[in-house]
This record gives sequence, structure tokens and C-alpha cells, in this order.
Amino acid sequence: MAAATWEGCPLRTSCPIRQTRNGRYTLEFTAKDRRLAGRRREHETPVFAERDATRSGIESTNSGLKNRLGLNRLRVRGRGSVFRVILHKVTGWNVPRAAASKKLRACVSSQVAQTLKGGGSRAIEELYVPTPGCGTASRWFSGFSRLFRRTWGPSGCLSENHRLFTGELLSVTSRLLF
Repeated sequence: MAAATWEGCPLRTSCPIRQTRNGRYTLEFTAKDRRLAGRRREHETPVFAERDATRSGIESTNSGLKNRLGLNRLRVRGRGSVFRVILHKVTGWNVPRAAASKKLRACVSSQVAQTLKGGGSRAIEELYVPTPGCGTASRWFSGFSRLFRRTWGPSGCLSENHRLFTGELLSVTSRLLF
């Protein structure tokens, strides 16, 4: 580059290129500057953006678990207790996330609309018949019974919630209306 071009540059004061005593122009950089420049170039590639999109979703989930559910400080000791508490907290996080899912809400609303289509209320067991195209919602509801698997009532028997969800009480109260 000609010296006249370089001297007339409006960004000359912030330019990293310097003129030496013998009239040459040099650019000095350290190994850290080189690594940083390479990392910044990599961050601008579409492959990095694609990989980082998954990571950003995971980071928001981890942040929510730590800040909203207190996963950053567990008040138990021992591997089994820690695993159980983490499992319960993550399960607790999945319920509102599933409720916020547009696909699940659409499936549930279509099931409710199909149930109420006849003009009156129908029995609760008809809500759990999967609607075509709602495979995820029916899997979610069937997996929900696993949450109540170890829910014990005061008398030592399975809780009423679990029996209701698995259908044991439906024979007694066959017409739960909405």
C-alpha cells in the first residue's frame, strides 16, 4: 500500500499497522491475538451457528432449572438422593414446558373439541383416546402415569390420583363430567 494512501486514512490513529524507524510498515500481533481472530472467524460460519443453536437451547433450560427450581443448590446428600431430587425437579420442569408447547396444546384442544362435539359432556376415559396425528400427546399422557407410580396415600395404598389416572376408579365413577 502506498504511504500517501495510508497517511490520508481517517482511521489511521486506531490502525494496528505502524511505521518503523527504517520506513517499513509492520503489524504486530501475539499468539493470543491470532487465536482470538481465528475463533471469531469460526463464529461467523454457518456450521458454528447451527451447532450453537442447539447449545443455546440447552443453556436456557439449564439456566431455568438452576434459577427457577433451585437446581444449583440441592439440600440432600448421597448419590441416590441427589439423583432422585434432580429427577423430580427435571420432571417438574417438563410439565410447564409441555403445557407451553403449541403442538401439545393443539392436540389437547382438538381432543376436547372432539369430546364436546356431541353437545354434552362425555366420560373422562374418552379424553385419552388418541386423536389421529396426536401421537406425542397420547405418549405424554401415558407417560404421566409414571409420575404417580410411587405416590402413596396415608393408609399405605396407592393414592387416589394414581388410581384415577390408571383407570381403577373409572369403574366406580364412570361419568366424570367436565
